[in-house]
Amino acid sequence: MSKRLSCPNGHVWQAAEPPGDSADAPCPCPVCGIDGLLLTGRAPECAPGDEDDFPPSPRELSELRGKSCGSVPRRDADEIRPLSNCDAFTTLPDHLVRLVESRLRRVAFSPGETIMRAGEVGECLLVIGDGTVEISTRDEAGSRHFINSAGPGAVLGEMALLAREPRTADVVAVTKVLGMVLSAVEFHELARRYTPLAFVLTNLIAARLGGERRDVLAGKTLQGYRILRRLGKGGMGVVYEAEESATGLQRALKMLSHRLVYDTVALAQFQREADLTESLEHENIVRVHGRFSAFHTYFIVMQFCDGEPLSGLIARHGRIAEGECRKILGQLAKALVCAHAAGVIHRDVKPSNILVNRDGTVKLTDFGLARPVVDSDSVLRDLVVGSPQYMAPEQMLGWGVDARADYFGLGCVGFEMLTGLPLFAESGFSKLRQQRIDWQVPDIRRWRRGISRPLVRLLSNCLERDPDRRSPDMQMLAGWAAPVDMALLRAVGGVPD
Repeated sequence: MSKRLSCPNGHVWQAAEPPGDSADAPCPCPVCGIDGLLLTGRAPECAPGDEDDFPPSPRELSELRGKSCGSVPRRDADEIRPLSNCDAFTTLPDHLVRLVESRLRRVAFSPGETIMRAGEVGECLLVIGDGTVEISTRDEAGSRHFINSAGPGAVLGEMALLAREPRTADVVAVTKVLGMVLSAVEFHELARRYTPLAFVLTNLIAARLGGERRDVLAGKTLQGYRILRRLGKGGMGVVYEAEESATGLQRALKMLSHRLVYDTVALAQFQREADLTESLEHENIVRVHGRFSAFHTYFIVMQFCDGEPLSGLIARHGRIAEGECRKILGQLAKALVCAHAAGVIHRDVKPSNILVNRDGTVKLTDFGLARPVVDSDSVLRDLVVGSPQYMAPEQMLGWGVDARADYFGLGCVGFEMLTGLPLFAESGFSKLRQQRIDWQVPDIRRWRRGISRPLVRLLSNCLERDPDRRSPDMQMLAGWAAPVDMALLRAVGGVPD
């Protein structure tokens, strides 16, 4: 005899059914190791939306009995589901939602009552069923800062629960609040067995961190770094300004987004950035001072830069004076010469990855997509990665790339500085790909007259479609490097020649 099973991740398999009372013994998924649920009369693959017909296994039916939500949940149309208004759980299979519901305990709070207190150990997760709460933090001076209000369907306490760290904010009932509580013990037991539940909470944390008026990590100390404020938020994570407690030095902490902690490719890119940047030491490359794990994610400790991305300067000032463009391109050339000499290709040279400090120093950052010239890492080697608007044709088409792909990105940056416009304005990948196939080097003087011939020749060479014809004199270009004059930059921004 055999039985058909499925895990919450969607894997379906056959397993031998042992005789006697052991028929309901745990049967882990051969792919992800999660305990399987018995399938009865189901096709091997279920269509989206069929999850409601996915029955609990006999072992889980026994777990459901006698819990706070009563016996096995009914499927009546008018049944009351504790998590029916909770958007965070809508992505989970129905049988898993029902299992979570069976572990919930109902609670009530009066107006003005503190539901959760900053600094306390997170012992439970709260789902609000009815009522309104206010979430706030206190700074070191004791002043209270409002973060947000929350109502029915909101999930609170997930950060402390998942990260196993003290709570970062106070939660106070504004009105009478009815809710459901899942204990930390119950949560960690379920999360170990059913990874989709952990995914739900990591997505909640990712949406919350970096998205509030006041970041809940502000003022907290992690691994000897006191977080001062949030500097920015991107696709890979959040960047904070921090102070190193032992030295008092300013640092930047780059935190991997919680929604990516289970993404093997994103993790590989994040660790790759730390590995490669630690090996590079140059005045025009942002230094990496270390890394650590905390708060259920990963951090890279980086050199703090007091300027802003080149993309912000272009957006604010428009076209930049040729003299300042030369200085910026020269400093970038020095950074790329250093990286290429060390066998590192950046693969994502663009204005938002270039920082211009107040002292006029230019720093190349974000080596998350970089790779060694000889790369044995199969996770990243064959991926088409980068920012499509700045990709070289061979990179966009998925061919092998080398240092010449960075030259193309350099040409795109130069064009954007001089014209105030991106070279490729399309946003769709297929249209951008077709543009590369049909690519012909443009004459930048159509957008801006009066550019010197050496700069026109340089950019035209960088933007050649064929990488074999792309050979700018990087040493000559590096000779243009000099501190950027911010006053001149502002004075001519957007003013026609």
